[in-house]
Amino acid sequence: WRGINPSCVVEPTVTLSPFNYMVIRYKWALGAGQDFDTYTGIVNSGTSLDNKWMGWGHGFNNEIPVNALAADSYIMWAGDNTQANGVESCLVNFSKITTDYPTLNTVQVRMAGSWYRTVGSGNIDVEIVTYMGGTMVKSGYDMINVGGILVDQKNFSKKVSVQGTNLAKNIESVTNLGYISYIKDSSTGQIVIKY
Repeated sequence: WRGINPSCVVEPTVTLSPFNYMVIRYKWALGAGQDFDTYTGIVNSGTSLDNKWMGWGHGFNNEIPVNALAADSYIMWAGDNTQANGVESCLVNFSKITTDYPTLNTVQVRMAGSWYRTVGSGNIDVEIVTYMGGTMVKSGYDMINVGGILVDQKNFSKKVSVQGTNLAKNIESVTNLGYISYIKDSSTGQIVIKY
């Protein structure tokens, strides 16, 4: 419970142990709404990767670069779950980003979302899971790690009250969920959840 005015509550920054792959899962149960849409993307890098949202209808396909396997993508969305409960997930491959863009010392990812069909309670869970090593593989609406080590698994409860069918091109019109910052030198990260 976050009190009468949840906007005044700020979660403390969550620090992540060293990792190289991250999966961001947006989960919702029956009654929350139908067809959650994610806007997950890299921001403020000064590269061509910026502001290319992963999710339905954004026009950047399901991965960058297009048609890459999970192991070879910078960021990948597992697909559009239009159901009344379930998960949508995105992979961020920090190893590939920092290898191919060696001048980047930090990489920031923005998480946001809205409901396409209907909104009920609006309550979702954002699960952030990190791995070291192994290979990432798309599996249904999820991403799984094969052969690596699970490092961190963090869960945050959020309320997404925005619903609409023509929001895909405007991230400012949806609910900002927070940011993740990856620090290359230490291979660690920080999560800041917005309320």
